[in-house]
Amino acid sequence: MKKKCLLGIVCLCLCRLPAYGAASRETILRIQSYMEEGKFEAAEIAISAALKKDANDGGLYNLRGIVHAERNQLTEAESDFTQAVRLSPGLAGASLNLSRVAGLLSATDPQALTRARATLEKAVPARPKDPALLMELARIAEKQNDLTGALGYLAHARDLDPRSAPVHFFFGMVCIGLNLSVEAKASLQRAVDLDPDNPIYNYARGSVELDGRTGWEAIPYFKKYVAAHPDDPRGHFALGAAHFAGQDYESSAKEMNAIAGNRETTAGAEYYLGRIAKAEGDWEAASKHYARSIQADPKYAESHAGLGLACMHLGDMARARSEMDRALELNPESYISNSAMLVLLQKTKDPAAGRQAQKLRDLDSKRFEKQELMLRTVKVRKYDE
Repeated sequence: MKKKCLLGIVCLCLCRLPAYGAASRETILRIQSYMEEGKFEAAEIAISAALKKDANDGGLYNLRGIVHAERNQLTEAESDFTQAVRLSPGLAGASLNLSRVAGLLSATDPQALTRARATLEKAVPARPKDPALLMELARIAEKQNDLTGALGYLAHARDLDPRSAPVHFFFGMVCIGLNLSVEAKASLQRAVDLDPDNPIYNYARGSVELDGRTGWEAIPYFKKYVAAHPDDPRGHFALGAAHFAGQDYESSAKEMNAIAGNRETTAGAEYYLGRIAKAEGDWEAASKHYARSIQADPKYAESHAGLGLACMHLGDMARARSEMDRALELNPESYISNSAMLVLLQKTKDPAAGRQAQKLRDLDSKRFEKQELMLRTVKVRKYDE
């Protein structure tokens, strides 16, 4: 039996406990029965009585930690789960619970992730072939923004369980955070191969393509996500962006028009509708779409750049320059915005066009360097090194 409380803490049944403590089967079953019935005071009394007989029973500390967690007494829960892991490092539930409560505490106690990680690290020798413990360590490392450390744990977990789709998925997501697109693509594809109907895996896999130069290859992945979550505007937006990358403007416009009225996706959808109008040479329509995008999100730099180009083609040079300036103010390193500014400067024969052209070449070089960085192969350290 496995039961989850409101905080996501896991209570493991008796069959997992005898190897780690002296509490009798009858005692554990009685305590668990109290907890399932919500009789936490009775459970705590029974746990205290059992601990008087054996103060080194990690399973009992785990159960008491669950009682504290149910009462939202997170500091006390952390203390009990930590003690449970120290006394019974092979008890999987205690490690999982410590990780979960540390995550809850981290909002007010930045050191709670650090403490949990140190405790779980010490449990690894007792469970050298348990990928679940490594997954918990990876989650904690990710919360600490130690993505390289997370990747190391996940690489070890992947070696232990190469057919675990969640491990490959998590590995791929961490690779995205580290700008390792090749590794992310390979790992997310493996997750999809192992669990082809998982919409989240498909969405993540498609996102990797959309972020590169083969965005149209994301279409089948996003279609699976949309089929599973037809009411999620983010899926339609991603699918529309993939169609745009494949220059299928009709299909892209269909997806974007369907979600343009949704507050969550209005700015992005109108931006793409503006790009579609631009590609079709309809600058009047493009200006309207870009303006709606800016209205939804005034800090969307690329929409200001797009509106600036539309104004230029419509003959309003003053507004074109104003929108370009705003775009670069919001994002000075935007390649799209700097490219639009260069077009305007060349159109108006502005002497600054030469400097802008050089800036654009520098930005293009940085984009190339970033791509090369993303394509490098990471050497993931083994956990025991």
